[in-house]
Amino acid sequence: MGKADTNNSKIKKEMYLLLDKLPQEEISGVKRYLQYVIDKAQEERLNDILENAPIDDEPLTKREIKAIETSMAQIARGEYITFEQYLKKRNSK
Repeated sequence: MGKADTNNSKIKKEMYLLLDKLPQEEISGVKRYLQYVIDKAQEERLNDILENAPIDDEPLTKREIKAIETSMAQIARGEYITFEQYLKKRNSK
């Protein structure tokens, strides 16, 4: 176990002690804050990955162009569902 791991372990133990002392009415607020910090860190990591991703400079294949044209025609005809409709449909299964 490295020095950073030992330090992190110590900090986590201290955090658990602080959580045990936390007034009951503050628990949900602290949970929301911790979730916010986690979400923000994940978002920043994703942004870094996307910003450093290589540019796709490969030309589209005939098959890909046909798929895009078919999709655009379906959208123009109103043959689509919104993301919210998709989630509702998926969650009802």
